[in-house]
Amino acid sequence: LKPSKIKRMMTLELKAEIKDYFKGVDYDINIPAEIFALRHEAVEIQQHLHSHPELSFKEHKTAEYILRYLHNLQQESQCNLQIQRNIGGTGIVATLRSVSSAGKEGRCILFRADMDALPLEEKTGYAYSSKTPGVSHACGHDYHMAILLLTARVLCTNHRQLPPHNSVKFLFQPAEELGTGALAMLADKQANILGDVDECYGLHVGCMLPLAQVSLNDRTVMAGAHHFAIHIRGVGGHGAMPHLTKDPVVAGSSLV
Repeated sequence: LKPSKIKRMMTLELKAEIKDYFKGVDYDINIPAEIFALRHEAVEIQQHLHSHPELSFKEHKTAEYILRYLHNLQQESQCNLQIQRNIGGTGIVATLRSVSSAGKEGRCILFRADMDALPLEEKTGYAYSSKTPGVSHACGHDYHMAILLLTARVLCTNHRQLPPHNSVKFLFQPAEELGTGALAMLADKQANILGDVDECYGLHVGCMLPLAQVSLNDRTVMAGAHHFAIHIRGVGGHGAMPHLTKDPVVAGSSLV
């Protein structure tokens, strides 16, 4: 068989796999076969990261894994990928520039994923469960990193198709669970991670949605991490005359 015919046969097989994989979905799935073929690598990355979770600002082994992947990708694809590390602690930014990047400044798109895990014991029983006692990826950040690394692979592999003078940034953020990781990265003035960025994109996996469905919103999505204090002041009194008091316990219970 000619190589071209073998390639066509493999593409047809992949298309059949795509159709079978999404057989429960009642609308057409438009996913290129070459991207669907990366699903096994995506699972491998996610399961490795899931097995080795690290807490906020302690994502050292996670960062090293990401850096190794990006450096290998750089060598494999021979792309112009500039990698910055230790931004705001363990943060990483990899910038993919088009073949013609000198001179004129084009557009820059940033994709972001978070890296930290939660201080929770995993009891799922999965073969790839957390190997770190008391720490687990219970919020999906292992998926986010796998998605972003595969996004980097696809774009680096096809880097010659990037429009001239344009660039793409892949940002891996520490300490999302503390709500301070992004601020720490932005505080690194030397890195200047947003100085040339025109648009930023991030996502969050969610088991509340069916397979292959994406939810978009032009307003606020999900919850933010904030701290606040509430002071309730009452007026004491006699236990036999509670109606003459202003009991902070009752007020606090109502507040909750």
